[in-house]
Amino acid sequence: MKKTVFGRAVALAFLAGTALVLTACGGGGSDDGSSSPVVTTPEVITPVTDPTTTPEPVTPVATTSAVPDAEVLVLADATNIASSGFPWNGRFAGVVKRWTLPIPAKTNGEPRAVPAMDAIEAKLGFVVFDRTSIAATDEAAITRGIVFRQGTSCLPAGANPQAYCANVSRVPNDGSWPSTFLFAPGEISARLYVNLDNPQHSFA
Repeated sequence: MKKTVFGRAVALAFLAGTALVLTACGGGGSDDGSSSPVVTTPEVITPVTDPTTTPEPVTPVATTSAVPDAEVLVLADATNIASSGFPWNGRFAGVVKRWTLPIPAKTNGEPRAVPAMDAIEAKLGFVVFDRTSIAATDEAAITRGIVFRQGTSCLPAGANPQAYCANVSRVPNDGSWPSTFLFAPGEISARLYVNLDNPQHSFA
């Protein structure tokens, strides 16, 4: 699970609470502490060459994304648009659930947070995150936004630590969502935690 990108947690936070693009070993979190399946991105290895020789021409190799676009669309429809199940609790089926942009974000110095937000904004082509308004705010006073925390991913008793290395939740070290965070017409508004790594496993 090393070298995986932790965007699955951030993706769940964007569709159900924050933003989308990366991959994590784990995922959103639920009332029963369960999490999404693992999706990984292929590791790119750069060959080491002798600096005194002329490198051979490199033939481009076609690459594919870790998740096909069609599958992404199906997942988006099932989790963000048509779904009335967890965590939406039967509310606004068929309505897009989304934040009003920009989404306030508090990184707590987590070094993976800024590159993840940069990647999301580069992919989408517009500003998604407000990186300053809650940066110095005490977490207890935050009512709306994403808070990154390290070492606080929910790890159920007896679970495989590698399968629970990131999740999104209402509080650190937890697998559940806020009881109310979705408002008409499908607006997400809450303090949600992106929990990265657990005490037994880190994917950094």
